[in-house]
Amino acid sequence: HTLSDHRGFNQVHDFLEANRKLTQSVILELSQRGYREMKRTEQDRLGQLADLGYRLSLGDVADLTIDPAALAAQGFRHMSVEAAILLHGDMDDGTGVVPAQGLAPRMAQHGITVITTQVDRENQALSVIDADVTLAQGLLFSPPRPVKRELLETSSSNAETDIRQAS
Repeated sequence: HTLSDHRGFNQVHDFLEANRKLTQSVILELSQRGYREMKRTEQDRLGQLADLGYRLSLGDVADLTIDPAALAAQGFRHMSVEAAILLHGDMDDGTGVVPAQGLAPRMAQHGITVITTQVDRENQALSVIDADVTLAQGLLFSPPRPVKRELLETSSSNAETDIRQAS
């Protein structure tokens, strides 16, 4: 929505431009669906953020019909794909269908790192490793845990302080 709102985009752009020291700490992620639905103006604005040095990530990838060169040219450096899709789908990059397990090496040729999500079982992790994926996340690595009350109290008091300071 920010990319389609002229005023909102200008505010975000000005903030990111003034804080370029964050370029190695901030990755801007867009869903594959949102990216595919973008209009030309929104794509240009996305390019402006990439031109500032911020890295882009394509998230929620469900369709492996992907042009890695086009994504890389737009500034994408990361892409997240669910383990089930990576391990059982096929990709079509315009040059023909490639088994999805060849996705990570194919994307790496264009400077894009594949991150596999929803890795919940050991056999998935082994298959992800066999697919040359070096980054993964999921329940296997860190299952959800209850939040400690003191953390909630600390973070809400910090947020209140931040809001008061910003006012």
